[in-house]
Amino acid sequence: MSHLRQQIRDRIKTTLTGLNTTGSRVTDSRVYPIESEGTPAIVIYTKSEDSQPLDMGTVSTRIIDRNLTVAVEVYVKATSNFDNVLDTCCKEIETAIYADPTLNGLAKDCYLESTEIDFSSEGEAPVAYATLSFLTNYMNQATTPGSTSGT
Repeated sequence: MSHLRQQIRDRIKTTLTGLNTTGSRVTDSRVYPIESEGTPAIVIYTKSEDSQPLDMGTVSTRIIDRNLTVAVEVYVKATSNFDNVLDTCCKEIETAIYADPTLNGLAKDCYLESTEIDFSSEGEAPVAYATLSFLTNYMNQATTPGSTSGT
């Protein structure tokens, strides 16, 4: 079984695929061909993770409490109205995640921690993008990083 981090990324990708504005333009690769695939588009990846044991018991029974930051980037390439489209995409992303904040039981909770919005005028059309950082708390036994803990 894959690491819980990968399972969480995969679940978020599944959750965000098929939204009204972005449709199937969702990938979990940091390298995304915007020109060939079109926008609006979503890119999902993990940024960082902090962890700590809940107790100092033996390794075989130790529960690890993890806080994973998952980045959900949304790109809009247009010559006008991109701020409104970007905000619509962000609204759809937030609504979809909050409809299942445990990510189908993989996490204890997942919530929007921050949003950064930026713009690039390079290329034939400007690209606006937002990075939504979702803090995802999950737990596992130290010896089984591919399975959730019942705690």
